[in-house]
Amino acid sequence: MQFKRASEFALPDLTQLWNRGYAGFFVPSQFTERQMASFIWGSDIDLAHSVVALDGDVPAGFSLLGVRGRRGWIGGVGVADEYRGRRLGSAIFGEHMRMMCAETELAGIQLEVLVQNWAHKLYDRNGFATTRRLSFLEGRLPEGRLPEGRPPEGTLPEGRAAAPGVSAGRPGAVLVHSERLHAAWPAVWQREPDDLRRCVPPIERALWAGPAQAPHGYLLYSQHGRELWIADAAAGGSAALATLLLDALTQMYPGFTVAIGDEPEGSPFHQALTALGCHESQARWEMHYTFARAQKHP
Repeated sequence: MQFKRASEFALPDLTQLWNRGYAGFFVPSQFTERQMASFIWGSDIDLAHSVVALDGDVPAGFSLLGVRGRRGWIGGVGVADEYRGRRLGSAIFGEHMRMMCAETELAGIQLEVLVQNWAHKLYDRNGFATTRRLSFLEGRLPEGRLPEGRPPEGTLPEGRAAAPGVSAGRPGAVLVHSERLHAAWPAVWQREPDDLRRCVPPIERALWAGPAQAPHGYLLYSQHGRELWIADAAAGGSAALATLLLDALTQMYPGFTVAIGDEPEGSPFHQALTALGCHESQARWEMHYTFARAQKHP
């Protein structure tokens, strides 16, 4: 088995390898070339410091690295179905760790892994520490009569009141406050502003409490028929504020289904959504690794 940099491969080859690596997985992930390109761009994947394993000339597996400043993120580790069971995942990730240590100035790396995935043990063996549990929550908003004059699809003008204390509009107005409002419960990599601003298709709508120029909390979402996808939500440390925003969403979309991914267990929105009757359909561990740079540069 030999290793090459992912930057040496064309987008169609990387897309095909991704799809082979996640075929038959716990949660299968299949990309079109456009989706793969969007993922690479949106998540700041550094192909020059990502690795592909080859069996002769045949790509057999990969490990991808996202980079923001001195922070790294493992954007995916996969082994093609026909190569599984040979401990290739361990070899690929070990090679990738050696590359990152030798060639980058990263202070640390983070990743998420499904709780049922054996790879959790692989990352543990490589020095990653489990920091928190992340939930995929889904459920149905309570039924109820729409307030008089409220448009059923929630398409309110910028800044229009969605409910007492809550306004509705476009996400850009409040996304700049993400870091402040996530201080108590940091967002996962793919819910950070860099990712959210580059979403394809873009996030459609936002609800926020307080003034748009200094909101106390917000909820970003997109609507697909009678389904709502919450792309990000932040309420400082206040479960009451999270409940206020979800109540506004319920008034606008009674009976709609709602889902959010990678919400930290115990966060204000985790508490509020659970109280609303949402259940956990999937969960991932978030893990972190800190480089001992003093050993590299004595």
